[in-house]
Amino acid sequence: MAAENNDAAPMVKLQFHYIKGPNYREGACHGAIGGVTSQGKLWMALYSERPTLPRTIEYEVPAPEGNTTEIVLNEAEWTPSRVDTRSGIVRHVEYSVYLDLDVAMRLRNWLDKQIQQIAEASP
Repeated sequence: MAAENNDAAPMVKLQFHYIKGPNYREGACHGAIGGVTSQGKLWMALYSERPTLPRTIEYEVPAPEGNTTEIVLNEAEWTPSRVDTRSGIVRHVEYSVYLDLDVAMRLRNWLDKQIQQIAEASP
């Protein structure tokens, strides 16, 4: 049996509770952009990538008949007559963070551990 050290300071438990803010959301991360700020902080913005969304899509459809204003459109079968959209790919930036050196290094170490776990579990 190990001897007890009565000279040691008493231990206490410290709990951290993670509370989601009212604007909490989850999203995909396809990459990051950033750099060092003039205050020596690391700025990092995470983005998700997607194709552009059309500004407008136009179909040529038969005019309503009689006294009705109902227009029938089956988008699965009809081809648009005009599509107005941007070219390229959208990188949507939702959030940026500023990290001091200590936090950046802890984040890197945490990522290294997570990556190692995935690599060890992969066949």
